[in-house]
Amino acid sequence: KDYMEAGSFSRGREELVAEASIVFNGNINQPVDVLVRTGTLFRPLPEEMQDMALIDRLHFYLPGWEIPKMQNEFFTDHYGFVIDYLAEALRELRKRNYTEVIDRHFGLGNQLNTRDAKAVRRTMSGLVKILHPAGDAARDELQEYLELALEGRRRVKEQLKKMGSFEYYHTSFSYID
Repeated sequence: KDYMEAGSFSRGREELVAEASIVFNGNINQPVDVLVRTGTLFRPLPEEMQDMALIDRLHFYLPGWEIPKMQNEFFTDHYGFVIDYLAEALRELRKRNYTEVIDRHFGLGNQLNTRDAKAVRRTMSGLVKILHPAGDAARDELQEYLELALEGRRRVKEQLKKMGSFEYYHTSFSYID
């Protein structure tokens, strides 16, 4: 939990600092409508991870069923990215911080607690790094990314609320233009 919250954790006297993000990827074992009616979207996680404090540290939930399936026309017959180059570019982008990019045009609503705001800001930073590595996103693009970041964080909070804790009741996220 410390690693996910602060980017580091301690073992004895040694502090280990994060140099990567964590992405969970997996499948659900039931039809979506059944899972949503009878449980939470986090139910497929192992029992050891059914900890609301741990789940609250997840910044974003992206349901795979909302992503188009891979199709042959998505691939090229020409040159594509060399994965080593892309990996190096992404590693270099980790040094940049665009968490304050929201403040150029927007404010976050008062329903977001500190952890929610941090999650939205980090998601925004990641989107800007990938889509605008120089940090030069236009206002309308930032608005679109902000709405996406708020939706992804809201999904996490809605599931936590469903798991039964009053602590996660506030999910009416908004922003100020």
